[in-house]
Amino acid sequence: DSNLATQELGVERLAELPPGALLTSIALPRAKWVGFVVRLEWKPIVAFALSFHREQEELIGRLAVGCGYPTPVGSTLRFDRGVIERGSRETAADMTEQLCSSLPAPRTDWRASSEYRNHLLRVLVRREIERMRARELALET
Repeated sequence: DSNLATQELGVERLAELPPGALLTSIALPRAKWVGFVVRLEWKPIVAFALSFHREQEELIGRLAVGCGYPTPVGSTLRFDRGVIERGSRETAADMTEQLCSSLPAPRTDWRASSEYRNHLLRVLVRREIERMRARELALET
């Protein structure tokens, strides 16, 4: 079975997977995790992982970017836990800007300019935050 719960996902459990196995999903505990997404593309211009989880009265946002940079880069920010609730004044664009503003400029190569990669990363991260928010709001009703 390629479905493993997060508490079971350890080095020893990964060793149980046969060579060439494809891990198709990871179940995250709803009480703590708001969302987790990995965006990879066949011809990557940007590739990133984004997660949000609850920690006491805060929401921890983590962004890791691995494509478009010589080495992986990332940022971690603490938000007020209410940032994902209906009526929050903080928009997905605000959260995206906070997560992305500390990252260095991506490189320019034959696939994309630094400016385009930077813009695309912000657009895709904002969309994922909007999706996570929509799921959280749907669960509230």
